[in-house]
Amino acid sequence: MSYRILATTDLSTNSKTGLRFAIQLASQTGAEIVFFHIADISKPAPWSDKKYPDYEKTEVDKKMARLKKFAGKIYDEAEITPGPGEYEVQLGEQVDELIIEFAREKNIDLICMSTRGAGMFRRFIGTHTSSVLSDAPVPVMAIPKSYRRRAVSKVLYASDFKDLAYELTAIRKITHPLDVRILVYHYTLTLLKEDEEVIEEKIKVHAAPDVEFRLKPQNLENTLVENIKEDSAKVNASLIVMFNHQSNDWVEQLFDTSKSADLTLDSRLPVLVIPKRKV
Repeated sequence: MSYRILATTDLSTNSKTGLRFAIQLASQTGAEIVFFHIADISKPAPWSDKKYPDYEKTEVDKKMARLKKFAGKIYDEAEITPGPGEYEVQLGEQVDELIIEFAREKNIDLICMSTRGAGMFRRFIGTHTSSVLSDAPVPVMAIPKSYRRRAVSKVLYASDFKDLAYELTAIRKITHPLDVRILVYHYTLTLLKEDEEVIEEKIKVHAAPDVEFRLKPQNLENTLVENIKEDSAKVNASLIVMFNHQSNDWVEQLFDTSKSADLTLDSRLPVLVIPKRKV
């Protein structure tokens, strides 16, 4: 079954990576893309309220033409034939709120956004992507500026194993049309015998041809982010998955950037952030 991707763009060069990823993913899955642009059109000071609507319509039409041309060029560069899709231009200033509202109203399954080139995790969390990641009702794919189009084939997912059934189901909802392998990493400092037995039982329950579990002691010289970065490079992952409901200690490790720019994820990889479970 196909799904709908909301590909957001401000028509800038930096936003192209989000569209590239959406187009690549749709070409692999048959998903429908909704290309979405938010325009902030100010009324010229001397103009009357009566005259402004015509001006606004003209400007929206111009933006729509630019949006279609912008997306069309990316299709051409990728040598991909456009599939099913829509184009939407909305007026407003609150970009994050409009994206979230549109996704909720239009049955969007995945939001795809560029990170505007911010390398550090906290830096792109500080853009419009931040609010969307926090509040979106659906998964959000954050695509770095340096991303180059490639097929999605291997997923690295770091889990605390506390809600594994839900997490694997949520990942598969996005990746099910793809021939991907999900590498589930669990980083530990020390494990009690009882904890090991619980984890081993969960692995048995969730064993599947598309899943591989890897339990690794955490290198005390590294943060969790650094471990993910190193392992994603080692296995040549094409996508990193995170959940925004991980336990507090994991969240602090993932988003702490106080130790300098060394705490970055591999800037070449997209990051899929999936909402917490609704209870």
